[in-house]
Amino acid sequence: MNRLWDGRVVQPETRIAPDVLKALSARGHAIVPGEAWTMKVGGMQAVALDPATGLMTGACDPRRDG
Repeated sequence: MNRLWDGRVVQPETRIAPDVLKALSARGHAIVPGEAWTMKVGGMQAVALDPATGLMTGACDPRRDG
């Protein structure tokens, strides 16, 4: 996960692949490394419904209750 502060400064979690960080930097973003996991981002939950079968699939970010 990343946290975008002002449109240019990106604070990625340290588990993000170095090539992704390099690509962001090449696009003009200032990379400020964060922690491996942070509570500053995340907290998403999602449910997908397959319209053909009605099967529901769910997922949640491990940072929050879900």
